[in-house]
Amino acid sequence: EMLRSLVGSEMCIRDRGDAIKHLQTALNALGYYCGSVDGKCGKLTMSGVNEFVEMHSLYAGNPCSDPGAA
Repeated sequence: EMLRSLVGSEMCIRDRGDAIKHLQTALNALGYYCGSVDGKCGKLTMSGVNEFVEMHSLYAGNPCSDPGAA
C-alpha cells in the first residue's frame, strides 16, 4: 500500500530523498529492479515504477511518471 501511494504522488525523475529511498527499497523487494537505493529518482527507478504501474493496472497520473514524456 505504501508503494501505491508513492507511485501516485507527484514524483519526478529529478526527485531525491528519503521518499525515493523507500520507493527504491520497496520496488527492489518486490522484484521490480530499480538499481541501487541511492535516493535519486533516475531512469532505473522510473523503469521500476513504470513496470509496477503496468503490472498492477495503475496510472501514476502525472507527466513526470514517464521519463519519455515532455
